[in-house]
Amino acid sequence: MSKKLKIIIPIIVLLLIGSYFGFNSYQQAKHRKAIISLGYEKDTANLIIDNKIDDYILDTNIYSATLEKALLTDKYINTNFEIYISFEDNDSEALVDKINSLSEIGYQSTTIIKAFQQGYSDVLVSRGYAKILETAITEEKFNANYIDIYLNCAIDKENILDTLNAFGNKGYVHTEVKTILEKFDDTQITKILELGYIKDIVTLSQTNHFDFNLLERYVAYRSKTGYTIQKVVDLVGMGVDKDFYTNIQAASNPDSTTVLVSKYFALSSSFVPSDLVNIPTECAISNMQISNKAYNDFMRLCNAASQSGNPIIVKSGYRSYQTQDSLYKDSVANNGVYTADRGSARAGHSEHQTGLAIDIYSKNQPGVSFQNTAASTWIINNAYQYGFIVRYTNNNNVITGYMSEPWHLRYVGVEVATYMKTNNVQSYEEYYYYHK
Repeated sequence: MSKKLKIIIPIIVLLLIGSYFGFNSYQQAKHRKAIISLGYEKDTANLIIDNKIDDYILDTNIYSATLEKALLTDKYINTNFEIYISFEDNDSEALVDKINSLSEIGYQSTTIIKAFQQGYSDVLVSRGYAKILETAITEEKFNANYIDIYLNCAIDKENILDTLNAFGNKGYVHTEVKTILEKFDDTQITKILELGYIKDIVTLSQTNHFDFNLLERYVAYRSKTGYTIQKVVDLVGMGVDKDFYTNIQAASNPDSTTVLVSKYFALSSSFVPSDLVNIPTECAISNMQISNKAYNDFMRLCNAASQSGNPIIVKSGYRSYQTQDSLYKDSVANNGVYTADRGSARAGHSEHQTGLAIDIYSKNQPGVSFQNTAASTWIINNAYQYGFIVRYTNNNNVITGYMSEPWHLRYVGVEVATYMKTNNVQSYEEYYYYHK
């Protein structure tokens, strides 16, 4: 390269650089003037140029007091530019602080914009960042009334926001929703929502003997009766929410000492115990029979009652299906169905047909109502030792459907009777369903 070129080339480069900076200064001056004409202060115009957002400002001819405040207070964050120019407030600095706060705690620009548009920016600032809140805002499913539900109950599950909002719409609070989501599967959750708001659902689900399949019946029965939750669960589990003599099932193992015969469980018309024996006349009126399974313990009971000075006599033992049918029909004819059903079993529903039930009276006080006799008190306190229970009492008539019959004893065996006495089990149904 010649000496002349070595001198000329640097000069040309310097001239080009000078031209560039001269042109750039000219452009900046031109932009500054145009920006100021939009209403920005001179210092703001310089900051707009410095942050390289002047082209956008001039292309859109936009004035933003929020943007200006962010720049002048040195609070400008480039990634929040679109948010600054989207919203205005009388207190521009406070608005800038709110925008920056949402950005700094982790919310995306699109979320922040939607939060301001939907009126939830203050809520997000106060509650901090949560992925579920961001999703709710961006999907436009956010409801400020349910924020505690969102924050406490969010789980990684498809359509969880729809589920949470559905619970909120039904009136559930976050503690209830959290337990429901943890305790139940998707099918069960759908059923709960179908039933609407279930009062005390958490307590109900934690109650002894709770069965989800009976949930709808629990709700209906509690509404009907006003009973405590535990009582509702127990009674519905035993089928007592259904009308008596409906949903009747065949009594299982009718020859067993633990057979349940009730207004819901029936014996067939052809069932006759295969082991009936006669009861001696010192303990019964003539022609009384009992199942051989109960005979020995009954004789011990009869002898113990006599030795205690409270002798008893059996006035009714085994009855056939046909005899019971006749007795019930006579009661209906004399007293009507309602009264008959409270004091007499329909055919097939009498424990007497099992050969395990007896009706007794006091030998010392034959003309006195049995509940008013010393023998009745002795029976209540001691019958369990011989395998017998007083089957129908005032404490279990809601379950059995019968009025109190202190004279009606049922043999269930010493082990079962003792268990019921020791554990204060009030009805044989309760033992059958929950303690067997």
